[in-house]
Amino acid sequence: MSLPAGHLSTTEAAADGQQRGRMAWRVIAFTLGLLAVIQIAKHYAAVVVRDDLYMPGAVQHTWRLHQLNDPELFHDDLLARYASMPAR
Repeated sequence: MSLPAGHLSTTEAAADGQQRGRMAWRVIAFTLGLLAVIQIAKHYAAVVVRDDLYMPGAVQHTWRLHQLNDPELFHDDLLARYASMPAR
């Protein structure tokens, strides 16, 4: 028994459906991968590209320089006094 032109047999239709299913999963995986790359790039691009961003550790040590301009800036601040003590 032959099928009319343009019609698929049951096994051909099942194979075609599986191929479409695999293609859909590939599109979904590619889209999720692309979104992950975009999120990672958004997070790290500012650090790599911009010169005015500093590491948090370096910024923590610059607050004492303001006291050179204004000696009364941290007059009764216990945390500033503790942080400016020399290491033993």
